[in-house]
Amino acid sequence: MKLPARSLIKKLVRAHLPPNVRLSKSADLYVLLAFLIYMQRLANESRLAHQQDASNGLKGSATIARRHINGARKRVRG
Repeated sequence: MKLPARSLIKKLVRAHLPPNVRLSKSADLYVLLAFLIYMQRLANESRLAHQQDASNGLKGSATIARRHINGARKRVRG
């Protein structure tokens, strides 16, 4: 996965903040780190859901399906 440029992340973060809020120099790195941790948790939960379906003998469980990712997304969010 190719990571976006730091300047792009800063622009996106600033676009969602009020104009008078200042960011630290490393704010974009924290946002990127939080995103990568979220993606890792999502991938792990999706893998576990797929393994559970495969062990139960559910049909069509040769690959991770959209239902695995959607279920994992609900669990990872909170």
